[in-house]
Amino acid sequence: MIAAFVFPKWLNTLLNIRTQLVEPPNEFIFELTRHILDKRRKGEKNNDFLQLLIDANASDVNNNQDLSADKKESLHFNEDEDEIMAQKKTFSLNFANKTLSEDEIMAQAWVFLLAGFETTATTLGYISYELALNSDIQEKLYAEVAEAFDSDDEISYESLQRLPYLDAVVSETLRKYPAITRLEREAGKDMKLGDTGIKLFKGQMVEIPVYAIHHSEKYYKNADQFIPDRFLAENRKNLVPYTYMPFGTGPRNCIGMRFALMEVKLCIAHIVKRFRFMKCAETEIPLQFMNLTPLLTSKSISLNIEKR
Repeated sequence: MIAAFVFPKWLNTLLNIRTQLVEPPNEFIFELTRHILDKRRKGEKNNDFLQLLIDANASDVNNNQDLSADKKESLHFNEDEDEIMAQKKTFSLNFANKTLSEDEIMAQAWVFLLAGFETTATTLGYISYELALNSDIQEKLYAEVAEAFDSDDEISYESLQRLPYLDAVVSETLRKYPAITRLEREAGKDMKLGDTGIKLFKGQMVEIPVYAIHHSEKYYKNADQFIPDRFLAENRKNLVPYTYMPFGTGPRNCIGMRFALMEVKLCIAHIVKRFRFMKCAETEIPLQFMNLTPLLTSKSISLNIEKR
């Protein structure tokens, strides 16, 4: 689906890629964004990404800073505090020195909504699939999750962050089934890659094969197996930096990473507490994936589900 918005129309037609979006709902999103923009410009302010875009649009700062010369290092995903600070600094630099048109603001708001939909849905599908195939993992996860709910059958944000096995299950799913199979970066200047002898030239695109790295036996023993224990605290020291990149890495990683993780964890916690996933006659082992899409999308996932 996302390919339909990335490729030009003629290429979508040639490859027979169609978008499921129709114009009325699409226009509704734009009209809603225009309405919110109008209210914000009249003085109503909120602490959110849309406000950052509006503030960037109103900024009167000159645009001379070369953001491509930003030399902040890429950070491993374990370095949470440093990574957060680097992200804030990079985000501030990128928006404080640029102005955005109303169309650009609406486009970004639309992407915020759309980009987090299909990726989250496919991740939930893969978690369900692996739990159905690995009943021992499913029951271990159920035991941890069930204990975290309060007497009102609710689970708080704080409790959700203190569930190591749930985090490990989600992390292993994102390793085995990264939503984006490859990343791209553009060289900001001529440079040499360490002692490899490989030279990059300014403007050259570099592709990072996320799926291949995540499935390399060099970095993950039994890489094709679903083993959440890889991501438990006692084993994380064995992870090689920059070999786990479901959201990219460094200060320019996915801006919605923390929200997406919270969304997936909350959904899985509620489902696993109430239901059990099981294989059925139609369950494919292994899964078959679709072609001609930048997302790792299975052709189908068929499972049985029963109430606990």
